[in-house]
Amino acid sequence: MAKQERRRRKIPQTPTAALRARIAALEIRATAVKKAERELRESETRYRVLAEQSSLGIVIHKDFIVRYANPALVTLFGYATSQARRDRDRTAPGRGGPPAVR
Repeated sequence: MAKQERRRRKIPQTPTAALRARIAALEIRATAVKKAERELRESETRYRVLAEQSSLGIVIHKDFIVRYANPALVTLFGYATSQARRDRDRTAPGRGGPPAVR
């Protein structure tokens, strides 16, 4: 059984071969991480475009503090674009928290 395990694992015999094997493993992992990061960025971009171009009002909130409102919702509630920009820098009244409209 020891011979079978040894064949399966293919342990490098020299320090140089061991180093090369570790480098190859790190390159594979780095490639996978870069791919996952790229896919996440693409997904975020698709979501952002969907939310920004939607004709339906979309709001994202946390504890009833608005974190994001898309342009359709801003228009639906009667804000002018300049007013929404001005309000996004304000904090929620009495909460001292993050911007009310973003």
